[in-house]
Amino acid sequence: MIDHAKHLMAAHRLIKNIYEHCESHRPMEAMEDCLMAITELKMAYTAINHYIQTNDPDQISGIWNHERL
Repeated sequence: MIDHAKHLMAAHRLIKNIYEHCESHRPMEAMEDCLMAITELKMAYTAINHYIQTNDPDQISGIWNHERL
Protein backbone atom coordinates (compact mmCIF):
# COMPACT_ATOMS: atom_id res chain seq x y z
CA MET A 1 0.00 0.00 0.00
CA ILE A 2 1.34 3.41 -0.94
CA ASP A 3 1.37 5.77 2.03
CA HIS A 4 1.01 8.93 -0.03
CA ALA A 5 -2.67 9.78 0.34
CA LYS A 6 -2.41 11.35 3.80
CA HIS A 7 0.40 13.61 2.60
CA LEU A 8 -1.55 14.67 -0.49
CA MET A 9 -4.64 15.42 1.60
CA ALA A 10 -2.57 17.47 4.05
CA ALA A 11 -1.00 19.41 1.17
CA HIS A 12 -4.45 20.07 -0.30
CA ARG A 13 -5.71 21.41 3.03
CA LEU A 14 -2.64 23.62 3.40
CA ILE A 15 -3.03 25.00 -0.13
CA LYS A 16 -6.62 25.96 0.66
CA ASN A 17 -5.34 27.68 3.81
CA ILE A 18 -2.74 29.58 1.77
CA TYR A 19 -5.46 31.03 -0.42
CA GLU A 20 -7.47 32.09 2.64
CA HIS A 21 -4.41 33.66 4.27
CA CYS A 22 -3.68 35.66 1.11
CA GLU A 23 -7.27 36.84 0.86
CA SER A 24 -7.13 37.91 4.51
CA HIS A 25 -3.81 39.75 4.03
CA ARG A 26 -1.85 37.39 6.27
CA PRO A 27 1.30 36.82 4.21
CA MET A 28 3.41 35.33 7.00
CA GLU A 29 0.85 32.60 7.65
CA ALA A 30 0.61 31.98 3.89
CA MET A 31 4.38 31.59 3.61
CA GLU A 32 4.47 29.19 6.55
CA ASP A 33 1.73 27.04 5.03
CA CYS A 34 3.55 27.13 1.66
CA LEU A 35 6.60 25.57 3.25
CA MET A 36 4.48 22.98 5.03
CA ALA A 37 2.64 22.13 1.77
CA ILE A 38 5.95 21.69 -0.05
CA THR A 39 7.10 19.35 2.72
CA GLU A 40 3.90 17.29 2.49
CA LEU A 41 4.23 17.03 -1.30
CA LYS A 42 7.85 15.94 -0.96
CA MET A 43 6.84 13.26 1.55
CA ALA A 44 4.12 12.02 -0.85
CA TYR A 45 6.67 11.93 -3.68
CA THR A 46 9.11 10.01 -1.47
CA ALA A 47 6.43 7.46 -0.53
CA ILE A 48 5.50 6.88 -4.18
CA ASN A 49 9.15 6.67 -5.22
CA HIS A 50 9.85 4.15 -2.44
CA TYR A 51 6.87 2.07 -3.56
CA ILE A 52 8.17 2.00 -7.13
CA GLN A 53 11.70 1.06 -6.10
CA THR A 54 10.44 -1.68 -3.78
CA ASN A 55 7.89 -3.24 -6.14
CA ASP A 56 9.47 -2.61 -9.53
CA PRO A 57 13.22 -2.02 -9.08
CA ASP A 58 13.81 -1.98 -12.85
CA GLN A 59 11.50 1.00 -13.20
CA ILE A 60 13.31 4.31 -13.54
CA SER A 61 11.96 6.47 -10.76
CA GLY A 62 12.61 9.98 -9.69
CA ILE A 63 11.86 13.19 -11.52
CA TRP A 64 15.54 13.84 -12.06
CA ASN A 65 16.02 10.59 -14.02
CA HIS A 66 12.90 10.81 -16.17
CA GLU A 67 12.97 12.47 -19.56
CA ARG A 68 9.71 13.40 -21.23
CA LEU A 69 9.29 12.51 -24.87
